[in-house]
Order: sequence, then structure tokens, then C-alpha cells
Amino acid sequence: ITQKDKLSYAASVVAAATRPLVLQGLIDSWPARIKWKTAADFTLEHGSASGYARDHDQLELRDEDTTVAAYLLGSADNKSQLGSSAALFVNDYEDSHLLDAIRKEY
Repeated sequence: ITQKDKLSYAASVVAAATRPLVLQGLIDSWPARIKWKTAADFTLEHGSASGYARDHDQLELRDEDTTVAAYLLGSADNKSQLGSSAALFVNDYEDSHLLDAIRKEY
């Protein structure tokens, strides 16, 4: 796998690549990366937003209602039955608070 800085290749070279290519530094100047350096930083502003975590482990789907803070930082009661591969989903049809807030800033 070739690793190159984002400025080393033109888009046409990347599109024509026939082997895996890792471009480094693409989001270094993205404002969110500066504002939310850690999961704890993100939860200070958006931790109460609700969603659900979905686990796809072992050919079984398990969903669990959660908050951004509980998903990112773990739950104090540690009762979660989800594995480490669980993904967080936000239902923006019912509650678009989190996505609206992020969209306004970026």
C-alpha cells in the first residue's frame, strides 16, 4: 500500500490507481477535527443527543437505545449487550437536533 500526503497526487492519478493508496492529511484542516479532538470534547456539546446502537456480530442484529455520550464514552452501568463493532445511528426523521447542529457549523 502506497502512502502519500494529500498534496502529492492529482485527483486523476488517484482515480487511475490500480493498487491501494492511502492519502494522509485530508482532514487535518477540517474545523471539526480542531473543535472535537476527542470523543469527550464532542460529548460536551452533543452528548445528550439520542440514537441507537446496532450490533451485527455473530449473525444476529441487536439494537439498543443510547445517547451519543453513552455510545462514545461507555455507560456507567455497563449493562450494554453490544459488541465493540456496534455502530451508532441517529434517526434524523424523528429528531434532527444532532445533525442540524453539526450541519450549521460545517
